[in-house]
Amino acid sequence: MRRARGGAGTVLLVAVLGWSVILAGVMGFAFRGDPRGFFLPGTFFAHPPEMAGAHLAPGFGYDGQFYFALTVDPLLLRPETPSFLDLPWYRAGRIGLPLAAWALVLGSRPAASLAYLALSWLLGLLGIWVVARWIESEGNSPWRALPLVLSAGLVASMTRATPDAAAASLMLLALWLDSRRRPGAVAVLAAATLVRETSFIAAGALAIVRWRQGQRMGAARAVAIPAGIALGWRVWVLSRPGFRGGDPLELGPPLTWIWTKLASPWTFESVGETLALLALALAVASLVPLLPRWRRWSPAAWTYAGFVLLALLMGAKVYEDRWAFARATCAFPLLALPLAAGEERPGVARILRGVALVWAMAGAVMLLFLTRIPAALARLTGS
Repeated sequence: MRRARGGAGTVLLVAVLGWSVILAGVMGFAFRGDPRGFFLPGTFFAHPPEMAGAHLAPGFGYDGQFYFALTVDPLLLRPETPSFLDLPWYRAGRIGLPLAAWALVLGSRPAASLAYLALSWLLGLLGIWVVARWIESEGNSPWRALPLVLSAGLVASMTRATPDAAAASLMLLALWLDSRRRPGAVAVLAAATLVRETSFIAAGALAIVRWRQGQRMGAARAVAIPAGIALGWRVWVLSRPGFRGGDPLELGPPLTWIWTKLASPWTFESVGETLALLALALAVASLVPLLPRWRRWSPAAWTYAGFVLLALLMGAKVYEDRWAFARATCAFPLLALPLAAGEERPGVARILRGVALVWAMAGAVMLLFLTRIPAALARLTGS
């Protein structure tokens, strides 16, 4: 196969340049040059002193504001920190990025939030390089990873200061390291689970394959090390005042949320919502042609199946809007392209590559809704 001009590094460079322009534009026009705007703080919650002077949106704001609070006190040493969080026990479980950002700036509270944004952005884009490198090693053009630049989950994470894309990238990096028989896969998975608990899906997938290969100790380590680190952190969280409580149950019977979606009135917002749901539906349906060969599944395929199960069981709260469910399932397009590269059946490979393309279309529409164009069209049509 003729080598495409430029490799995975060039694809990453294009992604970094493109997102640099997007983020600079959003910060300049939407947040008046204040990077704290990416955390989308709301008036309903109290905020740390480091948020003073930032524009507060009316109402609840968005999840990024809670990671801001954790970033300036990741060790949970200040008694007021729980008052800044909607669900202290739940939020504090995702300490990976806040703690890394705080450590990177040697505990400087004013600089910690900027470090958090930089880490979440860079790690979010890391997944694009991993996919490009992975499929390049399988004899495919690395440029097939380019649609990931506009993937809906990445758009949601990058513009709303959440750690979902970073967790997905770390998870994929671990799976790629394992596929190349390189060390560090379990350590990276342990870090990913501290960023977002759904990364345990990949740990379980790795354990399944290692167990089937007769690597009993390797299978045990794949689960025990990430679980032990996560459990150790949870014990510390429970020891801190104001952090007792359980996680919100956001799982339920499959597809019970769909009736609420169908009953919602049609607006311009529905365009983006519908496209994101179609992308999700294609990702879930793409598992079907893989099922007959489940005995030969790689850890990446088992992880994909795990996220399909997660998508089916997620409750109505997650499916309230495309920003939430796109973030929770942002691993789909990242996993689909390596699976397509290793697929022997051309038709199945095209379906899997289509997952990345449709998620990119949904992400492009989500970016469009960050501009004033949809509001102007809605006024023109009276919607």
